[in-house]
Amino acid sequence: MAGNGYLGTKVQISELEADLQKSLGPEFHLKESDLTEKANFDGNTSLMATFSWEGKKYLLKLPTWSKLVSLYGAGAADSMAGLVKLVHNREVDFFQAILPKIPRRIVTPQFVCAKKFEAGLDSAYLVMELANGKNPFTHEFAGIEATKKILDDLAALHAVDAHFTKEKHDHFFDASPAVMSILDIQLNKDALKSACDNLAAFLGDDSKQLFEQIFKLAAEDGLVSKDQLLGVPKKLGAVQSLIHADLWRCNVLWTDSTNGEHQLDAVLDWQGWRPGNPGEDLAKLYLFALENESRKEHWAELLHYYYNQYKQYHGEKTPAYTEAQIQKAFRLSLPACALIVLSYNPRNHENDIKKGLSEAEHASAKAKIQETIREIMTEVRDILEAQAREA
Repeated sequence: MAGNGYLGTKVQISELEADLQKSLGPEFHLKESDLTEKANFDGNTSLMATFSWEGKKYLLKLPTWSKLVSLYGAGAADSMAGLVKLVHNREVDFFQAILPKIPRRIVTPQFVCAKKFEAGLDSAYLVMELANGKNPFTHEFAGIEATKKILDDLAALHAVDAHFTKEKHDHFFDASPAVMSILDIQLNKDALKSACDNLAAFLGDDSKQLFEQIFKLAAEDGLVSKDQLLGVPKKLGAVQSLIHADLWRCNVLWTDSTNGEHQLDAVLDWQGWRPGNPGEDLAKLYLFALENESRKEHWAELLHYYYNQYKQYHGEKTPAYTEAQIQKAFRLSLPACALIVLSYNPRNHENDIKKGLSEAEHASAKAKIQETIREIMTEVRDILEAQAREA
């Protein structure tokens, strides 16, 4: 998508300025010198820059497939371009078509304006107001009140399909194979082996047997897979809902409050939303929201709290899931979600020093993370063993 626009793309500053004036007012003006490229934000599918206006900061995302082509070769250009366009348009769809239908204002970055890829066009962008929160350290947890706030948002998101027309419902539930193929990458046998090996190495030799048991049940016995996870609604006699699908600690920003608990600032990265079951998002939240003792003591009541909100956001319509189905969906989704998300923890723990942890704090945090992983993965093994007995 090389061009003569900003950062070598086909997006022109004058085009951005005209679109932003519709949202920020006719007095808004933009020059290239007002934009600062944020290399530390740089991902594989977006070039990013920031600018300020009237005391607020904004983020500009410019889709690109040039870096993907450099990784996978020129022969992949067409497929990489198609993937990047799809991901970009899905995020714009979320802000323009899905977010307004959600039956409460959920905590996302404030959308400003966007341009989608249309037939024959290679110029697209997305502008949003920057959130103020921070990604937590790997050993930090949200706390009860912040968890309730995220559960409020999830309940509203999972109820959104009750507020679509049939035409819109069918459109948004037609999941692209490219989006669904992400699960093929995360849950194939090699990926499950890698996750088990990495987590076992992080915990030490005494966990080797635990992860051998998990791998046998998950991969060799076939209890964890893309088809298993996507098949949860059918197994429960329920339907699919729209889910975030990538809810983990690095996609949630928190701020600290005076009582030591975190407050939710924003949930990020909405380009991966897809049809699924609410248990997927709930299981991923379970992995980072609460410390071990709080998780054991409060999770059942938090699931009940979530369901009351979920039922309320359906209005007069019958909820797509019963409370018992939500509880089962969570439990059936936990093994796959834990193997995906917890496998990130060892690497993210090593990055905590870059975020400000001293070496002494880093060593103390490692023990806390290890305890969390051991507790949850023991629960995962028990769930898989119960499923094997029922099969």
